[in-house]
Amino acid sequence: MKKKRKVFFLLFSLLILTGIYARAVFTNLESTGPDEVTESPESPKEPEETVLYNAWILTGRDQEVKVFYKGSEYTYSATKMISKEIKETIGDVYLKDGKVEEIQLKPEVIEGRVLTTKSDYIEVETKEDTKKLPLSEQFVIYKMGKELTMENANAILVGYSNTRFIVAGGQVCAALIEGDVVAKNIRVLISTTDYEGPLHDSVTITSTSKFKIIMGEKEKTYAAKKKIVLDKDSPLLKEGRIKIMSSEENGKIKISSIKRADGAPSYRGILEVSVEEGKLVVVNELSLEEYLYSVIPSEMPASYGLEALKVQAVCARTYAYNQLMENRYGEYGAHVDDSVSSQVYNNIFESDVCTQAVKETYGQVMTYEGEIIATYYFSTSCGYTASAQEVWLNTVEVPYLQGTLQCEKEESDTESADLSNEETFHDFLENENLETYDAEFPWYRWKTTVSGKELTDAIDKNLQARYEVNPSLILKKDKSGKFVSAFIQSIGMLEEIEIANRTKSGLVNEVILQGSEATIKVLSEYNIRLLLAPLNSKITRKDNSIIDGMKMLPSAFFYVTKKSKNNSTNFTFYGGGYGHGVGMSQNGAKAMVEQGKSYEEVLAHYYHDMEMSNLYL
Repeated sequence: MKKKRKVFFLLFSLLILTGIYARAVFTNLESTGPDEVTESPESPKEPEETVLYNAWILTGRDQEVKVFYKGSEYTYSATKMISKEIKETIGDVYLKDGKVEEIQLKPEVIEGRVLTTKSDYIEVETKEDTKKLPLSEQFVIYKMGKELTMENANAILVGYSNTRFIVAGGQVCAALIEGDVVAKNIRVLISTTDYEGPLHDSVTITSTSKFKIIMGEKEKTYAAKKKIVLDKDSPLLKEGRIKIMSSEENGKIKISSIKRADGAPSYRGILEVSVEEGKLVVVNELSLEEYLYSVIPSEMPASYGLEALKVQAVCARTYAYNQLMENRYGEYGAHVDDSVSSQVYNNIFESDVCTQAVKETYGQVMTYEGEIIATYYFSTSCGYTASAQEVWLNTVEVPYLQGTLQCEKEESDTESADLSNEETFHDFLENENLETYDAEFPWYRWKTTVSGKELTDAIDKNLQARYEVNPSLILKKDKSGKFVSAFIQSIGMLEEIEIANRTKSGLVNEVILQGSEATIKVLSEYNIRLLLAPLNSKITRKDNSIIDGMKMLPSAFFYVTKKSKNNSTNFTFYGGGYGHGVGMSQNGAKAMVEQGKSYEEVLAHYYHDMEMSNLYL
């Protein structure tokens, strides 16, 4: 991993003792020479502001000041000599007629472990106590790596201590992130029963071993099997956030107020409980490797065997690292949650073979050109995987996530087939002789017949919400015949479904839905699957098993036919696969392992030209 770059603050000890803003001293000597700073042709345009708030001052000596501000470097002349050199510090730079007239340094620094990152404050655990630090209006974030960069709030990683906070007037005016972290721990936001959300009315905890609760500097120990019920008014939470952990090295804490597929879950590591919005937030902090112990069995059946589980372990570790660095749940003090929004965690209890798969791939992640890759995966392919740009529109082409036919090259002459043609795609779905890796799994092929009325209900149910998520993906046909982004609550009764775009992999990412009151174009496979959901209809899979109650189509690899009779219209969908189709098919991976391929060979098949690396080296 990248080594941290040291940040030096000259005059730091002197300035800390003063505890106030410091002003750079200018001696009363002659003014600078030319009226304007000479710049090279490549120099960025100077800021129009007269004050550069919270600029990173690279150097200040004699009558020259170099600053990094809003992503660019600038060099200014000073109106007077600078009496003491300034180097690598935060300050407000005051300009007059394009020259530096005054510099107001900000020397106060607070260091500690970041607990939460809110829009208006940051919570930091220091050596002395926990502080909630309000953010100034001009708050900025700098990352000190090989290159100095500006970052957004997600870059301040909760659970880690690699950020210094510059404080002035009781507010945080800047954050200095010192390089990359070795991400060995992960913080998981624990959802309520049925994954309804992160806010709990109450939490009941217990353990099969002795456990303790830490409240600031106080600590209380409880006997095994003792039940503790917490709510927003609990005395234990009077002083703020509490930590709960087992007194034994490998002990776990059970939350009996939550129900998962295997019952009440038990957690390794530390549970943190805090009050937010009048309810409780629970965060589980543990090592990334131990986190995977409870991800793998929740994402892939243990019955798939050790080698397939090793495939899943490397994927899950790589995926978890990227999500950890995204810091998406920083406002709750977490990196990821325990639902499908991140990776399902602790829904199924740990199993020995899953833990073994994690241990035998310790630290292994996939990289492409030195960067950790996005390891998307899904349940079952239709026999052809999708490219990333086909599924997530406006995404640049990702070389290692390009769709391919899912069989040995010598087994078929359709390796480079273009399934964007309707007839070609129909033939592909109906070809029973093509031996793809997923061919023996139930979701490989599916069929469902849905009434126009039922599809109309699904469209009306989801249309407004999908428009609000991204208005550019829901387009209404106007009077001139053009499709434009427009809010619409209903298209009336669905009359026609037209495939407007089918990609090379066979995936549908544009449909035109003609209704009795309006016609719309729907973009993205996810929107299409939601709006055409077979809410109450049965889906027949390849093995003739029946599935019902689906809230979205199994995949966007389908074609559709229409049949009308007695003023009633039915649409029949013929499809293949389950999931978005990008990256690794979990069932395909199982089949490849059963054919004798190693987990490295399977990963290389799904993630083109990737390299194996170790996260901790």
